Amino acid sequence: MKQTLCKFLSILALVSVSFISTAADFKFYAINSSPAGFKDGTGVKGYYVDILKRVGEELGIASPKISLGPYPRLLKALNKNNKGYVLTCLFPSPKFGDKVVQPSKVGHFTTGIISMKGSPLSWDAIKGKRIATVKGASKVYGQKFHENVENKIIKLVSVTDYSQGLKMLKANRVDGFAGNLGPILNQVKAVGLDIEEPLKITDKVSMITVSVAPGTENGEAMVAKISKIVEKMLASGEIQNIIESYLPEAVQLR
Repeated sequence: MKQTLCKFLSILALVSVSFISTAADFKFYAINSSPAGFKDGTGVKGYYVDILKRVGEELGIASPKISLGPYPRLLKALNKNNKGYVLTCLFPSPKFGDKVVQPSKVGHFTTGIISMKGSPLSWDAIKGKRIATVKGASKVYGQKFHENVENKIIKLVSVTDYSQGLKMLKANRVDGFAGNLGPILNQVKAVGLDIEEPLKITDKVSMITVSVAPGTENGEAMVAKISKIVEKMLASGEIQNIIESYLPEAVQLR
């Protein structure tokens, strides 16, 4: 009996060490754009923050730490990862390296361009317009937008985040601001900007995005586990509830 108990405690100790080691190998990032990811007086919040926290908890991590960062920093964290796993939620992008995979959908969002009241935008009259967008993200908002950028029809102005883009729009330093309309319209309402009907670019699917460092053991199995967690959250409506708590008018897949 005593010998059996000793064996059990030894196994338990090994499992505990393994869990701690695994938990330390996970890094979670959310884009620092309200309401996807932001800080207030109580800590880090946002719909991507809450989704990633729940994924971490389902992986067995008691208190997952979610770091906020601009889009370029998230790209660097994913592509330069050399230990364990980096998790975030992003639209698909051709800038992702070979170690980055996107196994499951998180939500549907509409991308578009907003402009100030009295200065409507249309695809027929977009030539020469100064359009701000988050640095490095122009390729993820839709092929039509990207082609206009590549062909120099649109004069692209890079900004750090949505807040800076809206400030530039309000100050008439740009003619429009392009991005995910959910967060954009949320911030527009918060700051009281008077805008025209947004010019829609396309509907995009945000994905759970995982970077697996080279040489990581059981990497494929872990990605499959993460995918299963996200799909379960989506099927139960948990992800929709999280997003709708920040974007009441959002329509997501269940």
